[in-house]
Amino acid sequence: MDYRNILLNEMELKPKPERSEKEMIPAIQHSLEEKNQYLKEKGLPIVNITNELVLQNSFQQIAWEKESTKQAFGVWKNSDVRQMLDLYGLPRDSSLSVLCVELFGHITNAFEHIDNFRNNAEKLIDKTAVVFNETVADQLSKNVLDVNNPPAKAPIDPLKSQLGLFRILRTSPLVEVPFICKT
Repeated sequence: MDYRNILLNEMELKPKPERSEKEMIPAIQHSLEEKNQYLKEKGLPIVNITNELVLQNSFQQIAWEKESTKQAFGVWKNSDVRQMLDLYGLPRDSSLSVLCVELFGHITNAFEHIDNFRNNAEKLIDKTAVVFNETVADQLSKNVLDVNNPPAKAPIDPLKSQLGLFRILRTSPLVEVPFICKT
């Protein structure tokens, strides 16, 4: 018997979107209430949940998320994997593995380089006025805020038809999919 690696599918992994303070507060409030419930069940003193405590926890969470290692996620449904195996005529209990390829960013304009370009550009202009002067800030404002949104990007396919046009940063080893994930 001969074993071969066959590419069933590929997907672009997406980073978890950053959460705003407004989105975090209900989750943190709920988390603190759950902790109090646990403490109460154990007969320990509970924490007084105040607005200040919730805000402090949300600020800590925002700081932690900004400083933590960035991660991206992707998911295939079991039904999709079964369809892919059927398409190639492979048994549904075939051993599966995954490989991750990280590419260098392919930045073509300022909107791709700076997150929330409009909001950050306005903050940059405000800070420029403070650090330098209003004349420099006005010129920067003319240069930055007059920039139109770029056209929609054409879909990229860096590992197939556009192979060689993008630089690979790193690749993971080929990793077996654990049994618990198999159908």
